[in-house]
Amino acid sequence: MPIYGTRMQVWVGEGGATQTRYGLKKEDLVMSKGGKVVSKKKSQHAIANKTEYLEKMNSRRTRRSAPQVTIRPTSSETQEVSVPGNTTQRPAVTRDSRLRALTAAAARTY
Repeated sequence: MPIYGTRMQVWVGEGGATQTRYGLKKEDLVMSKGGKVVSKKKSQHAIANKTEYLEKMNSRRTRRSAPQVTIRPTSSETQEVSVPGNTTQRPAVTRDSRLRALTAAAARTY
C-alpha cells in the first residue's frame, strides 16, 4: 500500500512516502530552478510556452503604460484637449461649476 506525502517528501523519500495524494511518483517530479519540487509535465509545458507568455505579458504592459494625461487650459475658457492614450472623455470643468459643487457638498454635510 503506497504511503502518501507532499511532493518534497516524495522527492526526498522522507517518511517512506512513495507518491502524492494525486498519484505523482518520484519519476513524475523534477526540481525547479527556484528549488521547488514541481510536476515534470507542467515544467516542460511551461518551458515550451515561455516565449508566448512573455510576449503576451509585454504587450499588456505596454498597453497599460500609455500616459493618462489631462492638460488644464490656461485661459478662462475651458476646452477639451485630446491626448493619445486617454480613452476617457471628461466634461469640461469651469471655476464656477467647481465652486457650485463645493458649496452644494458643504450644504449637504450640515
